[in-house]
Amino acid sequence: RIKRGNDTLGFRISSPDSVNVTASVQFNHTKPGIVLSHVPRGVVYLAFAPPPPGSSAQVWAWAVHSKMARPLVLVFSEERVMSAYFGMPFDLWLTKLLFLDALSLLPDPLVPVLRYGRERMVMVDVDDIFVGNEDMRMHKDDVEAMVAVQERLRSYVPGFTFNLGFSGGLFSQGDPLEVEGSQELVRVADKFWWFEHMYKHQKPHLGTEEQLVQSITQNIAFAREYGIPAFDNGYSIAPHHSGVYPVHPPLYSAWKKTYNVSITSTLEYPHRNLAHLRRGFVHQEIMVLPR
Repeated sequence: RIKRGNDTLGFRISSPDSVNVTASVQFNHTKPGIVLSHVPRGVVYLAFAPPPPGSSAQVWAWAVHSKMARPLVLVFSEERVMSAYFGMPFDLWLTKLLFLDALSLLPDPLVPVLRYGRERMVMVDVDDIFVGNEDMRMHKDDVEAMVAVQERLRSYVPGFTFNLGFSGGLFSQGDPLEVEGSQELVRVADKFWWFEHMYKHQKPHLGTEEQLVQSITQNIAFAREYGIPAFDNGYSIAPHHSGVYPVHPPLYSAWKKTYNVSITSTLEYPHRNLAHLRRGFVHQEIMVLPR
């Protein structure tokens, strides 16, 4: 456990199989009270120790992997990190969080990207609601758990709401418990955001504009019948991101003709790999976000 004054700034290895995060409120990403259990063998562990005598570092840690040991150093001045040295890989996700916090505490001239501020928007899409083979669909207790998790996340992210992609043509299928789960989802539909995901989850690039308009129209009718609030945000995702890129023009036309979609996303532009190189574009006045 690393201290600066009365604030805990780092991580504590509480046992060989778990890592307990005890981060200060100064840090944006490493929040207190998080416990990572059953750390996979072979990843890099952090072993913290007091800084060496005469060192100006406020956080000193060794990254230990097998017989390899490399230092990680953060140097603090007042409330800012003046320099940071990471002589280690980022195999363990806690290390990545510490790296992000180090960036966020560097003086702004050293990190120009932070001129846009540190506020971030988060949206979690849950595609393929009502889709899935038997034994893979949601039960009623799964729905209740999703509502509970959403409420808990709102204590960290005000207004956080899961965004559910639905295919109405596959509603209430599966075994009795799964049918009950589908019915529970529409019963609490107003607790979530929803987006249209093709009536029978078909791949849009295989359809004509007429077929796609028919599928979307059927899904809209299903949503209205069951009180699903899905058509005031202009957002839609194509199953498998099919037809978004490479562009299938009938899909974009069908989106505009049915409920005036203005936002979608894809994994494919300009290439699926590497993920961090994905970019957005605009086509037919529809903004395509990189996912």
